[in-house]
Amino acid sequence: MCGIAGIYNFTGELVLNKQLELMNSRMIFRGPDDDGYFISDNFGMSMRRLAIIDLKTGSQPISYEKSDLHIILNGEIYNFIELRKELESKKYHFKTNSDTEVLLCLYLEYGENFIKYVNGIFSFAIYDNKKKKLLIYRDRLGVKPLYYYIDDKTFIFSSNLDSILKLEIPHKLDTFSIFSYLINNYIPGENSINQNIKKLLPGNFICIKNNKLSINNYWNINSINRKKINNFESQFEETLIDAVNLQSRTDVKIGTFLSGGVDSSVLSFLLNKKKGEFETYTTEFIGKKQEDLNYAKNISKELNLKNKVCSLNISENFEKYLDKIIYFLDEPISDTAIIPSFYLSKLANQNNTKVIITGAGGDELFGGYNRHYPKQNIRNYFPNLNIDLILSLSSFFKQEFFNYFLKLFNNQIDFILGTSGTNFNLLNNLIKDKKNFYRAFKKNIHQHNKYSYSFESQKDLLKIDMINYLPDNILSLTDKMTMSSSVEARVPFLDHRLVELIISQDDDEFYGNRIQDSKKILKKIFSKEIKTNIWNRRKEGFNAPSNTWIYNNKKYLFNYFSENMHPKLEEIINKSILKKKILKIKDTKDRNIHSIFSLFLLNKWMILRYV
Repeated sequence: MCGIAGIYNFTGELVLNKQLELMNSRMIFRGPDDDGYFISDNFGMSMRRLAIIDLKTGSQPISYEKSDLHIILNGEIYNFIELRKELESKKYHFKTNSDTEVLLCLYLEYGENFIKYVNGIFSFAIYDNKKKKLLIYRDRLGVKPLYYYIDDKTFIFSSNLDSILKLEIPHKLDTFSIFSYLINNYIPGENSINQNIKKLLPGNFICIKNNKLSINNYWNINSINRKKINNFESQFEETLIDAVNLQSRTDVKIGTFLSGGVDSSVLSFLLNKKKGEFETYTTEFIGKKQEDLNYAKNISKELNLKNKVCSLNISENFEKYLDKIIYFLDEPISDTAIIPSFYLSKLANQNNTKVIITGAGGDELFGGYNRHYPKQNIRNYFPNLNIDLILSLSSFFKQEFFNYFLKLFNNQIDFILGTSGTNFNLLNNLIKDKKNFYRAFKKNIHQHNKYSYSFESQKDLLKIDMINYLPDNILSLTDKMTMSSSVEARVPFLDHRLVELIISQDDDEFYGNRIQDSKKILKKIFSKEIKTNIWNRRKEGFNAPSNTWIYNNKKYLFNYFSENMHPKLEEIINKSILKKKILKIKDTKDRNIHSIFSLFLLNKWMILRYV
């Protein structure tokens, strides 16, 4: 697990070591154990290493003895032991015990077709010094990040957006991305908050050859075909167990984030069967009504595991908690799960746990949200109207009703706003440039549904989440918050074999029609094994009680936006209307609260990052 970076100059200009050192300096927390560099004329790459596998000989970059190939890897190749045995039978020799060297030999053996054999989470770069060819891959579901900048002179890539900015890349905030953030609470797709920096999409790879760059796709969730599997339940259980076993491979201490919900409890149970004793980590929010801690303690007791508790007093110290986190957010994400993720990772690090198994992806894969059950949605009784028509009617509605109108009469808008919790009424009131805001709104809807999914199909709704919300919100915050404390997060539910197996099944057979049917296959298999009654408990969510803090600090927020609004945000929104809306918050369930929190985080992020 590392941070990687590199520079390719199309002009032939030499890459300097000090450029790579600068990039590395901004992501030491991703790899505090080691650093490494490779430079050949107009190409150079570097890495910061968090030593997880092969602690003694696994330094990078790695070069293969009989070739001009060189590699850097951020992530883990889970099936590297099996791949190594196969390659050794083909007379390959290894000088390390690392998964990184296995990748290089696998490429030597199979060429670009090698990626189909790889099971893992990764962004990695392979450079062929003889052919002057560069390949950069990102994993199938988007667990590990990869940012890049390109112009007619140079191409720069890194695991960290701020690392690229160290090279004096134009520092320009993108207004469209700010609109996207306000709509989604994260920035979806290939765009980033910086107008000049992009994200490599999951399942894609970059190839530079003969000074020409191309981006190609090697894995796509839409190419998974439906098929009937007679022994599906046993195949599912076998694949999940194997995923946990593979992902428990580590030369350092391992543990789990445990909420006491179905996902994290099942993974803790399976890891316990494989590894024996380890520590579980749970968040307690002082002042928030919650049951997570009691369930987590009971599960830990049943499995004979030590449960470490991170107690957070958000009502008193919310802003202080947030200030420490923002440094590690390349881009704003207003999912309040950033707070428990950050502090649980710190606690894990303090207890020398460097690898964490998490249940990330479970809700998206097993249908964990109401929005995944279209048959119980009231909007099915209303016609689906054209988006342009709906937006044109906005002036005929009182603002407090327009959000409901949008969601009732367009299923795509209903899904997106239901996912983010954004109140379109508030944004419609605040945004000054409504023409471009509406344009961004429609582009975001297209981004979510560029494959023309049916919003009546559960499987299609899950695919939308797995393409957008999962990589750009859930996995992005998980990666950034765990790596802020030099902890590696692993996500067994997102083993691509398990994803392919589940996506190939019919909706009704796997999910049922109601949210109460959620995760029924996990319940069916593991309720016999786990005795603690977690199976029908209320879903709480991994979120901090920001609504309570916002409600209790209305006057503070009024003064904060009066005195501290970033000039770029003031260009976009009407400050006086925002301040009035803040004072009118009537309770902790006020529908404006989450969008006000998003604006608050965005403004703090801009002030700290873009002075």
